[in-house]
Amino acid sequence: MGNTDTRIKQTFKRELMLGLVATTALAALVGWAFFHPEHKDTFRWLLPAIPGLAAFGILALAYRRMDEVERRIHLEAIAFGFGSSLLVCSVYGAMQLWGDWPPLNWALAGAVMTSFWALGLVLKVRQYR
Repeated sequence: MGNTDTRIKQTFKRELMLGLVATTALAALVGWAFFHPEHKDTFRWLLPAIPGLAAFGILALAYRRMDEVERRIHLEAIAFGFGSSLLVCSVYGAMQLWGDWPPLNWALAGAVMTSFWALGLVLKVRQYR
């Protein structure tokens, strides 16, 4: 039984990493197509949604395969990431209003949220070990 569980977890990790690498490559390709001057068609603004939808699908599939403890760890990490990024973006927005701060590029908000999610994941995995 233990050998089967280990093999399933290794397969799960391999699929998740392969999916995330493929999504990153897709995001790079979409970024190139979005900012390349020859590609000026009407639906260009939809291109950034493609890697986001792919990442969402991969994470939803991965979440369904997790056990209860892994789900709790990821849920708490996502809550930490959402709350922390909301705090950072709100504080920066207030600094823009009241100070002489440059405008925030909202494309970075997803990167901030993902970074805080990763930090929350590291903290929660340490907490549950």
